[in-house]
Amino acid sequence: PLYAALFEHHDAITMVIEDTPRGVHVVETSDAPEVVALIRQHAHRAVSEFVERGMDRAHEPTPLPDADNR
Repeated sequence: PLYAALFEHHDAITMVIEDTPRGVHVVETSDAPEVVALIRQHAHRAVSEFVERGMDRAHEPTPLPDADNR
């Protein structure tokens, strides 16, 4: 559900990608509060859990943020 929502709002997201010696640094921003909540959910749930758990996590859906995180 999260990825579908992010792609639905792709035009409201600004992404800056910077090469670093160890990989890349990505900064995503938006002026729309509901899109900021989606970006944060992706960073805190999807990416952090993927780093922690590996490919097994990549095959699980990431839920939309709950109302408290919007």
